[in-house]
Amino acid sequence: MSNEAHDNVLLHDEYLAAAIELGEIAQAKRELSERETHCKELLEKLLSVGERGVDKDNIPIVYVRAGAARFNAERAFASLPQTIFLGICTSAPDPKLAKELLTPGMYEDCLTYNKSSVVAL
Repeated sequence: MSNEAHDNVLLHDEYLAAAIELGEIAQAKRELSERETHCKELLEKLLSVGERGVDKDNIPIVYVRAGAARFNAERAFASLPQTIFLGICTSAPDPKLAKELLTPGMYEDCLTYNKSSVVAL
């Protein structure tokens, strides 16, 4: 079998079964995701960060944890003295600027790709 890419490949036997099952799994995930979102939204109306939801026997069922912290350069600029702010600044290549200024070939040379994956359509 060639490693060359094709637009369409006729699936059969266990490959067809795997593709069908992958589609069914993707559908189940979408349905579960909707249910999960509904439950979380409902509980977020009642619980605050750090609180646990418990059952009648006081056994914890859910917990609301704080969101992940992410550094915000604009807030840092607004809240820190300029000398301290400049002390935490470094320079790095800007991917957006690179895409604008480099030729497509040069830009492609700068890219790395994650492992490819099979997805359900």
